[in-house]
Amino acid sequence: MTQLQDATGDLLDLTEDAEKSLNGKFFEENADLIKKASEGNADAIDQLREKALEPIVLGLELDTSSIIDNNELWNRVQQIQAVLDENPFE
Repeated sequence: MTQLQDATGDLLDLTEDAEKSLNGKFFEENADLIKKASEGNADAIDQLREKALEPIVLGLELDTSSIIDNNELWNRVQQIQAVLDENPFE
């Protein structure tokens, strides 16, 4: 599978991480487009890029460790305000 992922990724100008999101279902459903794209068909390449969006987006791993909730944000704003109140800019 990796050779097919690599070749399709090169054809569609995808990053290595994006290539890994393309699975067997993607290749089965788009075999005809992949063949046409490999022959240089620009429309097929565009269509494949569009169809690759869903598995790529679904394969994203978001880092939520830096997301803070509203209460934490409000606490930080208040801390900044306290520092500014103590040391006003002149």
